[in-house]
Amino acid sequence: MTRNDYHAYSMVVGRFQPFHNGHMDVIRKCASESDHLIVGIGSAQYSHHPENPFTAGERYLMIDNSLTDAGITNYSIVPMEDLNRYSVWVAHVVSMSPPFRRVYTNNPLTRRLFEEAGFEVRASPLYNREIYSGTEIRRRIVAGEEWRSLVPKAVSEVMDDIDGVGRLKDITGGGDNAPLRSRGPAGAPQEGRQDRLHRRVVHRGPDRRRPYSGPRIVGRLPGRRHRLFQRRQDEGPRGEGADSDGPWSRVGGHRQGDGRRGQEPSGHGYGDSGHRDSRSGRGGPRQACRPRLHSRGGRPQDSRVAQRVRGEPRRRQNEHGIHFFGTARGAVEGSIMRGGRFDSQASLFGDEGQGRIMQATVGVAGCGALGVTLVTVLAEAGVSRFVLADQDYPEIADLNTQFIYAMSDPRPKAQIAAQWITAVNPLAELEVHAERFDEGTKTMFDCCDIIADCLCDPKASAVLSDYAAERGKAVVYADVCGFKGRVAVSAPGSSSIGEIVGKVEPYAEPRSNVGAAASAIASIQALEILRAISGAGSANAGRLVEFDLKSMKSSTVE
Repeated sequence: MTRNDYHAYSMVVGRFQPFHNGHMDVIRKCASESDHLIVGIGSAQYSHHPENPFTAGERYLMIDNSLTDAGITNYSIVPMEDLNRYSVWVAHVVSMSPPFRRVYTNNPLTRRLFEEAGFEVRASPLYNREIYSGTEIRRRIVAGEEWRSLVPKAVSEVMDDIDGVGRLKDITGGGDNAPLRSRGPAGAPQEGRQDRLHRRVVHRGPDRRRPYSGPRIVGRLPGRRHRLFQRRQDEGPRGEGADSDGPWSRVGGHRQGDGRRGQEPSGHGYGDSGHRDSRSGRGGPRQACRPRLHSRGGRPQDSRVAQRVRGEPRRRQNEHGIHFFGTARGAVEGSIMRGGRFDSQASLFGDEGQGRIMQATVGVAGCGALGVTLVTVLAEAGVSRFVLADQDYPEIADLNTQFIYAMSDPRPKAQIAAQWITAVNPLAELEVHAERFDEGTKTMFDCCDIIADCLCDPKASAVLSDYAAERGKAVVYADVCGFKGRVAVSAPGSSSIGEIVGKVEPYAEPRSNVGAAASAIASIQALEILRAISGAGSANAGRLVEFDLKSMKSSTVE
């Protein structure tokens, strides 16, 4: 049989946790259109976890018995482990399965990868994901609700044989205190991962191989330009004298006065995280500014995160069963300072300088090649207050320089970066703008002490420079192209970034970038910011420094 003889051999991949009637409808349709159908069991290496409770062998039995009962015979079942390298993922799948030339999927990344490899790609048949969902079935099992009508009879029998109900309840603590879901290692693009609302998650920290038990997340999807929390004065200690929602009072796009607190309209199934923004007012009571996520792109995105920090947490529970934690920030900062986290840099900045670093608010314009390294370095150094602005979404061409993103994540870069920051620094408080800094959004950086220009766009940088000069704010500018980069520091009151950068020619477009060069320039930019906010001052104020990383030389433009 030649390669072309397999043109009607097809593949469909899913996690099947568990296999349900929606999966059955898809496979029945795909099998009817194919000479032979290969059913790939994704995430085959995972089991005994709230999101992946069943082993690959158990899922194999569920599928095989169900298809046999349905009279379907033209199929093979192949377990497949996830692979966190998209460039070779198709080759990995091909090496694990019989030959095939057609793929059924509704995942945009999976479609692109297979099309680029020369495969025929067709849309998977649709089914009601609100009813037939592995997440919903697992929830029903844990809650003791009826679930057997949603799965083939053979699946129920396998579940009984392996005590699947008991296992799920054991690994989730019975439902009321279920451990948070872990995304686990970023593997093959999975069908339906972005089609879940109100998920409880442990999001990935800097080490993507392990779940991070920091901020707890609830998916939210109101309309654009939606303000999630209102600014208000806390009355007395946290939780005392406050309204029924405590410090997590919500407004805008939420139903109020109908007996249900903060119920939001449902929307598209984007998984997400959100971020908390709170600042202490000078000379007055603490003022809490709750997270805001803005968008002009028309795609729904918004979310909420409750920070969990060391100390004595005060526990709250919202209507979705998610526990929010709050601790007096000053006590936590002092505990971390005394705990020695920053001892290695205290000799450089001093205790007072380190305190300034932890109290400063840094605006970051652009969460691309420069921005991802910048926010990581600043968060590691103790910067705890950020305002992020970037309207873009991850693209496959970005992944060599922007290491915190994955193509399977449908969220804006700014939102993903905010989640990353909270993983690096649990004290982080953030304001997230999924929009570009321009004439209509100047006020987003009003609360910032210093602004990082990571835009790599001369026109946008000029607008930012004018805004900063008008408001008297310091800006640290950076740009990179290939093995070359530049960093400039404004001197408020004397020279703006626009005046300094205007002395050199902008880099030619389109650009070629390498991640190591972008990280090196962003690290220098971060160091200038740390020196400025710590009070140490910068020797480069009012100057631009050019770096040639290929020859390891630098030059200064006054």
